[in-house]
Amino acid sequence: MNKPKKTPIQNPLTVLRVEFDDWAILFDPDSAKTLGINPTGVAVWKLVDGQRGIEEIVEEIREKFSDVSISAEKETSDFIDELYRNGFIGYSLNGVAQ
Repeated sequence: MNKPKKTPIQNPLTVLRVEFDDWAILFDPDSAKTLGINPTGVAVWKLVDGQRGIEEIVEEIREKFSDVSISAEKETSDFIDELYRNGFIGYSLNGVAQ
């Protein structure tokens, strides 16, 4: 039996505002929570689509940024956990939002 695929998916109410320097702010109007994110975080956010798992997101980040650290998988996973704890994302299990 295949293991269920758990993938991060954006909260559809969350607003991303990218600033002139490519940093951005995430805003959840329901909770009034905000989070400032750097350009790598913006790239991760855009890849959180309910289709890609964390490993796939990390691989795409490594392809996009030449200066990604060896600990990119842990850092990306930690960032996605932070997004989840703050309500900016949820998870999809086999394509069904949880």
